[in-house]
Amino acid sequence: MNRKHVEREGKKWLDAGIITEEQLQQIVDQYPHRQGKSSLLLIFAGLFIGLGFLSFIASNWSYISSAGKMTIILVSMLGFYLGGDWLYHNRSKMLGISFYIIGLLIFGSGIFLVGQMYHYTIYSSLPFVIWTLAAFLLYLVRQENLLLVMGFIILTVGQVYSAINYSSFGWILYGLLLLGFGYFTYKKEKQLFGSLFALSFVIQSLVLLLVEHYEYIWYFLFLLLLYLVSDWIRKPFLIRPFRVVALISAFILNVVHVFVLDNDYVLSGFEGELWYLIAFVLLTAAGIIYKWKVKDLDHLVDLVLFIPVFYLDEIASFASLILLFAFSVSWLVIGYRDEDRERINIGTATFLISTIVAYIQLAWDYMDKSLFFFLGGVFLFALSYFLEKRRRKISRNKRGDQE
Repeated sequence: MNRKHVEREGKKWLDAGIITEEQLQQIVDQYPHRQGKSSLLLIFAGLFIGLGFLSFIASNWSYISSAGKMTIILVSMLGFYLGGDWLYHNRSKMLGISFYIIGLLIFGSGIFLVGQMYHYTIYSSLPFVIWTLAAFLLYLVRQENLLLVMGFIILTVGQVYSAINYSSFGWILYGLLLLGFGYFTYKKEKQLFGSLFALSFVIQSLVLLLVEHYEYIWYFLFLLLLYLVSDWIRKPFLIRPFRVVALISAFILNVVHVFVLDNDYVLSGFEGELWYLIAFVLLTAAGIIYKWKVKDLDHLVDLVLFIPVFYLDEIASFASLILLFAFSVSWLVIGYRDEDRERINIGTATFLISTIVAYIQLAWDYMDKSLFFFLGGVFLFALSYFLEKRRRKISRNKRGDQE
């Protein structure tokens, strides 16, 4: 007998006066929650069944009349919603949620199928706006995290789809992310939603710059703003995901800069130097002042990744490489000083990447390729041995302190 069944039967005993509410709770507590892997299996089972149904309908779609198509869409969507509602309340919440998700997928695909049926095409992100609002409303009804995750996914995919197929940017989708899902990210206080919000923000911001034909270099300001927001809000569940996403994105851009800023055409059309510099100085100054005020000086080094090295023209590529090493070495030094294993691991990983980038950039054109790879491998083995030895020493010291 599982916990869900005991809860249902126990309510009957409670209504009949056989047991008290306190006794019911004691009985229910004897049966642990069984979610975990079985819950994930239920979700994937429901999704595969629903996708199999949809693929079968799609393969025979051309042979079905318009009335039949509308009937299939509406009946299947309502069937999964109603079936999910019954399962949610009477059997398994996770299986019920998987049916809700299938109904949501049918609703979204139905938008495009109905447009195809009546030869009506919208060259914008409006279908995804409607689809996102449906996910949002479904979440408001059930308050289940997976439904909000679906909303994030639909929102972000819709923005990318609109850019690729219609070369347009969905400002409403961007607004829904910042205001609608931003509100729930703040209220839910979960790192998962902080990570999803940050990822969607950096993806959509990049799409905005590309679609509206702005120089990609403005992307650094979006990343810097995301990083600083984690400081200003001071919510523990937002600090880590916002910082990590912003720093990883900025680090990757600097890696790219090492290889591309030598080419004059990369920033040949950049004409907003003054406005960019003003915005960068104001944001950076605000970040430095705040970190100084809260005595978070160790994280000042994070800001080096956002320095606009492209102003340096001929040495911009080399300057980007210097920033990569400055960031990684600083994290290593601080990590070893504080015996912080997480900082050491991050600093080690970024230092190795910076070293590989420097090796490729500086040696590829001037060294025999076989010798290039051989010496590179030997160097990385030696470097990894030294860093691993230092990391193990820190771990032993920490275990000794705890004992």
